[in-house]
Amino acid sequence: YNKDVIELITIPNVLANTALAPSTANTGDDLQSTSDTESCDIDIDFRRTQTLFGEDTDKIIGEREFPELTPEEAHEADTRLLQSTDIQQRCEFVSGDWANFETSLRSQGREHTFDLVLTSETIYDTSSYKRLHDLLACALAKPEDDKVPMVLVAAKSIYFGLSGSVLSFEQYVRTRGVFDVESIWQSGDSMS
Repeated sequence: YNKDVIELITIPNVLANTALAPSTANTGDDLQSTSDTESCDIDIDFRRTQTLFGEDTDKIIGEREFPELTPEEAHEADTRLLQSTDIQQRCEFVSGDWANFETSLRSQGREHTFDLVLTSETIYDTSSYKRLHDLLACALAKPEDDKVPMVLVAAKSIYFGLSGSVLSFEQYVRTRGVFDVESIWQSGDSMS
């Protein structure tokens, strides 16, 4: 729903886990492996500046009073990084009113074309459940053979001072009878 969240958080995370993910330890990022885990610290800002300025990165950034990229430069770098992979052909990042997106999908004949829908912090208000559910029902592909399309909703268990919660959304989805619903992970962190 929020364009800033998609541009400042979602897209950089997608890039960090796809286009910028190091396949070897010689990428300049800190890749650490143990027998059961792998972690990587990716300097996304440096990778963005490399994308924009190439070999002149150190010179251009060094000449600035503040070495950070402007929001416009970060957006341009992210756009170039997305274009350098097949992410833009496989993913669509959407913000705005869900009803408008549903209308757009229908007018373009693109109903039931998404194998996976990821949504985060979208169930905090029970009055939005119908619009969100209708959009998901319109967007999600129909199951076939071994392909099982799904929606993953990241949310807080309870939104203090607001009407929504994981439990109330699960109940709403069950009442509508369109999707099966299950909780697949819950943080043990009491702050979530």
